[in-house]
Amino acid sequence: MRLKGALYILTNFAAASLADDVFNCTSLGPKCEIVQNGTSGIFACNCIADSDQPHLADFYTNNFYKGFLWRGYGAYGSCNNLPLAWQSNTNSIISANDPPAVCCVYTDLDCNTDGHAWLQLNGDGTVQDVIFPYDGTQSYQCSLLVDEYSLCTDDA
Repeated sequence: MRLKGALYILTNFAAASLADDVFNCTSLGPKCEIVQNGTSGIFACNCIADSDQPHLADFYTNNFYKGFLWRGYGAYGSCNNLPLAWQSNTNSIISANDPPAVCCVYTDLDCNTDGHAWLQLNGDGTVQDVIFPYDGTQSYQCSLLVDEYSLCTDDA
Protein backbone atom coordinates (compact mmCIF):
# COMPACT_ATOMS: atom_id res chain seq x y z
CA MET A 1 0.00 0.00 0.00
CA ARG A 2 2.86 2.39 0.74
CA LEU A 3 4.25 1.77 -2.73
CA LYS A 4 0.91 2.73 -4.31
CA GLY A 5 0.73 5.92 -2.23
CA ALA A 6 4.30 6.86 -3.10
CA LEU A 7 3.69 6.10 -6.77
CA TYR A 8 0.52 8.24 -6.72
CA ILE A 9 2.35 11.18 -5.16
CA LEU A 10 5.28 10.77 -7.55
CA THR A 11 2.93 10.56 -10.56
CA ASN A 12 1.09 13.73 -9.54
CA PHE A 13 4.37 15.53 -8.84
CA ALA A 14 5.74 14.46 -12.23
CA ALA A 15 2.54 15.56 -13.96
CA ALA A 16 2.67 18.98 -12.32
CA SER A 17 6.35 19.33 -13.17
CA LEU A 18 5.73 18.20 -16.73
CA ALA A 19 2.92 20.71 -17.23
CA ASP A 20 5.05 23.47 -15.75
CA ASP A 21 8.15 22.54 -17.74
CA VAL A 22 6.40 21.98 -21.05
CA PHE A 23 4.17 25.04 -21.01
CA ASN A 24 6.17 27.28 -18.65
CA CYS A 25 2.89 28.26 -17.05
CA THR A 26 4.19 30.36 -14.18
CA SER A 27 6.47 32.29 -16.52
CA LEU A 28 3.49 33.52 -18.54
CA GLY A 29 2.56 36.11 -15.96
CA PRO A 30 1.62 36.69 -12.34
CA LYS A 31 -1.95 35.44 -12.86
CA CYS A 32 -0.91 32.12 -14.45
CA GLU A 33 -0.90 29.01 -12.35
CA ILE A 34 -0.98 25.24 -12.62
CA VAL A 35 -4.28 23.87 -11.38
CA GLN A 36 -5.48 20.29 -11.08
CA ASN A 37 -8.99 19.26 -12.00
CA GLY A 38 -10.29 17.41 -8.96
CA THR A 39 -12.42 15.03 -11.04
CA SER A 40 -10.04 14.09 -13.84
CA GLY A 41 -6.75 14.74 -12.09
CA ILE A 42 -5.49 16.54 -15.20
CA PHE A 43 -3.21 19.52 -14.66
CA ALA A 44 -3.80 22.68 -16.65
CA CYS A 45 -2.25 26.11 -16.95
CA ASN A 46 -4.88 28.77 -16.37
CA CYS A 47 -4.16 32.42 -17.02
CA ILE A 48 -7.17 34.37 -15.87
CA ALA A 49 -6.09 37.88 -15.11
CA ASP A 50 -8.21 40.43 -13.35
CA SER A 51 -8.44 43.44 -15.60
CA ASP A 52 -10.08 46.82 -15.83
CA GLN A 53 -10.58 46.06 -19.53
CA PRO A 54 -13.60 44.08 -20.79
CA HIS A 55 -13.36 40.28 -21.09
CA LEU A 56 -13.30 39.61 -24.84
CA ALA A 57 -12.61 35.92 -25.44
CA ASP A 58 -11.15 32.72 -24.02
CA PHE A 59 -8.41 30.86 -25.87
CA TYR A 60 -7.84 27.13 -25.31
CA THR A 61 -5.02 24.81 -26.33
CA ASN A 62 -7.37 21.93 -27.21
CA ASN A 63 -10.49 21.60 -29.33
CA PHE A 64 -13.92 22.11 -27.77
CA TYR A 65 -12.66 24.65 -25.17
CA LYS A 66 -10.48 22.23 -23.26
CA GLY A 67 -6.86 22.26 -22.23
CA PHE A 68 -4.93 25.29 -21.05
CA LEU A 69 -6.90 28.53 -20.90
CA TRP A 70 -5.88 32.12 -21.51
CA ARG A 71 -8.53 34.79 -21.00
CA GLY A 72 -8.22 37.78 -23.33
CA TYR A 73 -9.03 41.28 -22.13
CA GLY A 74 -8.79 44.56 -24.02
CA ALA A 75 -10.58 47.61 -25.30
CA TYR A 76 -13.39 46.99 -27.77
CA GLY A 77 -12.22 47.52 -31.35
CA SER A 78 -8.52 47.42 -30.47
CA CYS A 79 -6.02 44.83 -31.66
CA ASN A 80 -4.38 42.57 -29.08
CA ASN A 81 -1.46 40.21 -29.62
CA LEU A 82 -1.65 36.82 -27.95
CA PRO A 83 1.10 35.77 -25.53
CA LEU A 84 3.85 33.83 -27.30
CA ALA A 85 2.83 30.48 -25.79
CA TRP A 86 -0.68 30.80 -27.21
CA GLN A 87 0.32 31.98 -30.68
CA SER A 88 1.07 28.46 -31.89
CA ASN A 89 -1.07 26.51 -29.41
CA THR A 90 -4.60 27.95 -29.69
CA ASN A 91 -7.06 25.37 -31.02
CA SER A 92 -10.41 26.73 -29.88
CA ILE A 93 -11.79 30.12 -28.96
CA ILE A 94 -15.01 31.22 -27.33
CA SER A 95 -16.14 34.83 -27.59
CA ALA A 96 -17.32 36.49 -24.42
CA ASN A 97 -21.07 36.27 -23.93
CA ASP A 98 -21.65 38.62 -20.99
CA PRO A 99 -21.89 41.02 -22.75
CA PRO A 100 -21.65 39.22 -26.11
CA ALA A 101 -18.67 39.99 -28.30
CA VAL A 102 -17.85 39.35 -31.93
CA CYS A 103 -14.15 38.59 -32.47
CA CYS A 104 -11.66 38.20 -35.28
CA VAL A 105 -8.52 36.14 -35.02
CA TYR A 106 -5.50 36.77 -37.21
CA THR A 107 -2.48 34.72 -38.29
CA ASP A 108 -0.18 37.74 -38.01
CA LEU A 109 0.71 40.07 -35.17
CA ASP A 110 -1.04 43.43 -34.85
CA CYS A 111 -4.15 42.14 -36.70
CA ASN A 112 -2.39 42.44 -40.05
CA THR A 113 -4.50 41.00 -42.88
CA ASP A 114 -2.10 41.81 -45.72
CA GLY A 115 -1.13 38.38 -47.05
CA HIS A 116 -2.35 36.62 -43.90
CA ALA A 117 -5.48 34.67 -43.02
CA TRP A 118 -8.09 35.93 -40.58
CA LEU A 119 -11.49 34.77 -39.42
CA GLN A 120 -14.46 36.47 -37.77
CA LEU A 121 -16.10 34.39 -35.04
CA ASN A 122 -19.76 34.64 -34.19
CA GLY A 123 -20.44 36.56 -31.06
CA ASP A 124 -23.05 34.41 -29.38
CA GLY A 125 -20.65 32.76 -26.97
CA THR A 126 -20.47 29.44 -28.82
CA VAL A 127 -17.14 27.72 -29.18
CA GLN A 128 -15.18 27.94 -32.39
CA ASP A 129 -12.47 25.44 -33.22
CA VAL A 130 -9.80 27.41 -35.02
CA ILE A 131 -6.65 25.82 -36.31
CA PHE A 132 -4.13 27.75 -38.37
CA PRO A 133 -1.50 25.00 -38.67
CA TYR A 134 1.30 27.06 -40.17
CA ASP A 135 1.02 30.53 -38.71
CA GLY A 136 -1.00 29.95 -35.55
CA THR A 137 -3.34 32.52 -34.04
CA GLN A 138 -1.19 35.59 -33.46
CA SER A 139 -3.66 38.35 -32.57
CA TYR A 140 -7.33 39.09 -32.00
CA GLN A 141 -9.79 41.96 -32.04
CA CYS A 142 -13.29 42.04 -30.55
CA SER A 143 -16.26 44.37 -30.37
CA LEU A 144 -19.65 44.28 -28.73
CA LEU A 145 -22.22 42.20 -30.57
CA VAL A 146 -25.06 44.62 -31.31
CA ASP A 147 -26.77 42.76 -34.16
CA GLU A 148 -25.98 40.38 -37.03
CA TYR A 149 -24.14 43.19 -38.82
CA SER A 150 -21.63 43.74 -36.01
CA LEU A 151 -17.98 43.58 -37.00
CA CYS A 152 -14.99 42.83 -34.82
CA THR A 153 -13.50 46.18 -35.84
CA ASP A 154 -16.41 48.26 -34.51
CA ASP A 155 -15.51 50.66 -31.70
CA ALA A 156 -17.49 50.54 -28.49
